[in-house]
Amino acid sequence: MKKKETVESYERQSLKTWKQTDFSLNKLEKSLSLFNSNNYPFEPINVNLYAYLSGLPFSKHLTQKISKIQNDVKNTIGHNDFYMVKPDNLGVEYAVLKWPDDQWSVEKELEAFRAIESYKFNEFKILFNGWQINEDGCLVVKGFDSSGSITAFREYIKSEIMFLPSKQSEWFHIPIGRILNRVGNSAFTQLRRMVEYSDNDFEITETIRNIKFIHEKKWYMEEKSVLFINGAI
Repeated sequence: MKKKETVESYERQSLKTWKQTDFSLNKLEKSLSLFNSNNYPFEPINVNLYAYLSGLPFSKHLTQKISKIQNDVKNTIGHNDFYMVKPDNLGVEYAVLKWPDDQWSVEKELEAFRAIESYKFNEFKILFNGWQINEDGCLVVKGFDSSGSITAFREYIKSEIMFLPSKQSEWFHIPIGRILNRVGNSAFTQLRRMVEYSDNDFEITETIRNIKFIHEKKWYMEEKSVLFINGAI
């Protein structure tokens, strides 16, 4: 997507959040289903997922800026029902090769290996500008494919992998956490102000030096195996 289209896509999702006066319990249930219990600290559930992504980790500069957002949100909501993605687990996803319930095989894994191994990777830049909160409490840093490199890679993967799941993100975002309980109208309003200001306050261009082929074994990369790296290590 072009930047204008990406901005509009982020905005459409954000509007759904701010139509409310607090988070919906029905939407929060979706987020809670990704964790083993309602007790703090929250532990993501086990999964069996394969994907291509970058990060894990990002630069120290970007990681520190994200950590500040996470802590500001935690201090604002006034409770501990908030999961923060750990710094070394922050990533931007390009393509999911297997969702948790999809079938997998040695043949599919070999095809995925061949696709990433043969890709002619050149380092590129992603613009991260602002962050938002979706209606299910998910926090994301908004990314923009300023060089067109992510879009080109996604198109390449579509042409190379015949079993690619139809469910794929069109965004270039970094998931950074989830609010897992209602926060009250006052905190909700304050969160909205923080989000709206973030477009001016948070702008970082990150150089991407590799793409990783990952087997994710616990949500939010808390358990994972890096199967292949295309680019600098």
